[in-house]
Amino acid sequence: MALAIVGGVGFLGAVLAEEARQRGLRVCVVARRSSAARRAWLAERLRELGAAIILLDSIEAGAVAEALRGCGAAALAYVAGVLGGGRRAFDAHVRAWRAVLDALLRVEGVEAAVYVSAAAVAPCARGEVSEEPEHLRGVEAADGYTASKAEGERLAMAYHRDHGVPVAVARPAVMFGPYAYHPEHRLIYRLGLAGLALDVPVDAVPARDVARAILYAAERRLAGSWFYVARPEGFTVADLSCRVATQLSGRCTRLRIPRPVLALGSLVSARLRLLARLVGCGVRVRPARLLEAGFEGWTDLEASVREYVGWLRRWLSSAGTPPSSSTPSCG
Repeated sequence: MALAIVGGVGFLGAVLAEEARQRGLRVCVVARRSSAARRAWLAERLRELGAAIILLDSIEAGAVAEALRGCGAAALAYVAGVLGGGRRAFDAHVRAWRAVLDALLRVEGVEAAVYVSAAAVAPCARGEVSEEPEHLRGVEAADGYTASKAEGERLAMAYHRDHGVPVAVARPAVMFGPYAYHPEHRLIYRLGLAGLALDVPVDAVPARDVARAILYAAERRLAGSWFYVARPEGFTVADLSCRVATQLSGRCTRLRIPRPVLALGSLVSARLRLLARLVGCGVRVRPARLLEAGFEGWTDLEASVREYVGWLRRWLSSAGTPPSSSTPSCG
């Protein structure tokens, strides 16, 4: 089987390519030329893995359809994302995704597709939640990021219902693992060196778990379904940060971000705005549908944290320029 990863020159895309290659799958990555230029080190890593990279000036239906035919894709994962709101988020999560769905209507042979949404698309309610029985019932998008992801989910379900496109929706929690290059990962590492941890009660999950869940949904043809990807035993950013601190310094002192500071920061930062909403809602998600579908691909948590710390150490010791490779080339 050939897997097409649209928007794959990024954190999750690289991990997904590794997991797919370890299963002996052919991989082609479809991405904007500008994305590959911004993250040339990730593009190089994908080439090391043997992935074919197809660069487009923009994500349009005709160009995507041609790319899918060219790589003989039997499955597709849409992993493009922008952590924020506004026009860029809508373009990545809705407009470009619609172009991919239109491309799937033109191409034969793609038997499964997965749209990667976010665990933020959840009802704002305290306590543990699992997938809603009716799609998006009880979900109110209070920020641009969540609104655009929810709209992308609506498109997925509409194309499945009205046109028979075999698409499922994955909602991962906050991801960590190799290739994590966003500022919050740098912060977790630097605090950890001092034995400090962010006391943030928001679900966290290894990116490898997410990649394996995506492949599972494609292999098992879970079309028309939406599912959370979070550790079934419960694991948060606070837990992750504390384990990083313990590995790096042998101790862990948790730092809670005061609500006024979080509220003030959310006025200027889309990341903090989303974090403030998640903390305020108090939502913890459970991957009920994945468990019901028989998914057992969870990684060893301690090994995942060690891999994450190793990646951060190599990344930050290279003066912020990520190394071209975190693990030996496979496949």
